[in-house]
Amino acid sequence: MNFLQTDFLISALLIASAFVVFGLMALRLNNASLPPVYPTPRPIAIGGWLIVIAALVILSLSSSFFKLFDLSIWVEGFWTVYFQNPESYLTLSLQVLDALNIVFILTFGFFSLILFFKRRDIAPKMMNYYIIISTAVNCIIRLTAILVELSAIPFDGLPARLFMVQILAIIIGILITSLIVRYLRNSTRSKETFVLPHPSLVDHELPDFDFNKES
Repeated sequence: MNFLQTDFLISALLIASAFVVFGLMALRLNNASLPPVYPTPRPIAIGGWLIVIAALVILSLSSSFFKLFDLSIWVEGFWTVYFQNPESYLTLSLQVLDALNIVFILTFGFFSLILFFKRRDIAPKMMNYYIIISTAVNCIIRLTAILVELSAIPFDGLPARLFMVQILAIIIGILITSLIVRYLRNSTRSKETFVLPHPSLVDHELPDFDFNKES
């Protein structure tokens, strides 16, 4: 990889700009708070399925971090082909969208984890938005890529089985996302864990303020 190549510089600028934009969005959202559900913040300890959800998010962040350095946009000549070969425009655009989605996952996944472990009131909402958006974009990318491949090769034999496996993986991903979103939104544990507003709105002088309430 030649770090002085124009293609690499364009890719680096794209990734850096995406991090800045998503990072500023996260900072702006950090000050938000939801209307209080309880008279005073009384978060219970993080436990149950919430631990599994946190582990899945951390796993996704780790996978996305390493995938960031293995993107096709870093390949020498990527942007040259992108701008000069209309026939490859759709395929390469999907790779650019994939890169932006990875940056989104890294930024808002990390932001959601911070809110999660601080037991902020907006944690479930932010995590749900992050999971839904990243999953939706990933599904669009994968489904479009499958359709592009189907138009180029016969749909029979081994390719057909491989495509069915890919479709099944997409469906499983959607189901897992639906379960996580439903749990974060509706479970009693989630509602009683994520109750702390932004620190500027917390009255620590209230006698019944209890930050370390256990379940």
